Formats: sequence, structure tokens, C-alpha cells
Amino acid sequence: MTSTPAAMAMEVTNRPDFDAGVEAFRQGNLEEARIFFERARAAGTNSPSLLYNLGVVYFRLGDLGSAETVFLTLLETPHAPLAYYNLGLVKQRMGKVCLLYTSDAADE
Repeated sequence: MTSTPAAMAMEVTNRPDFDAGVEAFRQGNLEEARIFFERARAAGTNSPSLLYNLGVVYFRLGDLGSAETVFLTLLETPHAPLAYYNLGLVKQRMGKVCLLYTSDAADE
């Protein structure tokens, strides 16, 4: 299960739209949350927290291509572990099997 947007509320500069998106998500209004998060992004906010939350909303709405795109942008941020986890969920929902190898696994 994907994490909730409330867990990722740091470093957002467009607080009103971000906060409204989090509140909409909490109330189960995913389409409304998407609108607020996209509005914050269009206003120039591209923080990892906003992008992560937008990816979660896309995933829950079934927009797997958009979710994948957003989670891929987070692989070089502090949200990378959650991004990898959610990318796995996206691939699973798409019916695609993917294997991730670490340098330790490659040596075995």
C-alpha cells in the first residue's frame, strides 16, 4: 500500500494548494487532491514531497503511467526508498515483473 500524502509534507513552498490536496486525500477525494497537487506543481513547486504525493494520488486513481513518471523523478532524492517501493507497486499493477539487484545480489 502506498504511503499517505500527509507523511510527506516537508519542503513544500506552495502550502495552500498542497495542504488542500492533503486534506482532500484524507477525506477520500482523490480527484480533488490531484487538482490541488497539480495546481501547486503548475505554480512552480516541484519539491520531492509534492511529487511523491502526486504520484500516490495518480496511483490510487489508476493513472499508472503518470504515477510511474512521477516516482521515477524521485529516485535521486531522499524519497528514493519510497519511490522504489511505489514503482514496484506500479509495475505489479501493470502486470509487469521487474527484478531489482543490488551489488551484493550480483556477487552471489
